[in-house]
Amino acid sequence: MIIANGEECKEFIRFNLKKKTLSEFAREEGLNYDYLSKSLNGQHSYRSIRDAFDRLKIPYRLISTAKTPTGKVAA
Repeated sequence: MIIANGEECKEFIRFNLKKKTLSEFAREEGLNYDYLSKSLNGQHSYRSIRDAFDRLKIPYRLISTAKTPTGKVAA
């Protein structure tokens, strides 16, 4: 599962939570910036990031990365 709406999450963090940068957000929330960046760019979804998003009520959508029988990634 990966976060499908990373750009929307970034905007929410910047405007609704009034954070100038994602690194500022990660530092203040005690999150690993690398994990946050990879999660928002759709490379990987880390539990700690999803838990923080749930706690702060940041809207996000997950999509499956399971492979289909043909070996292609389902979207």
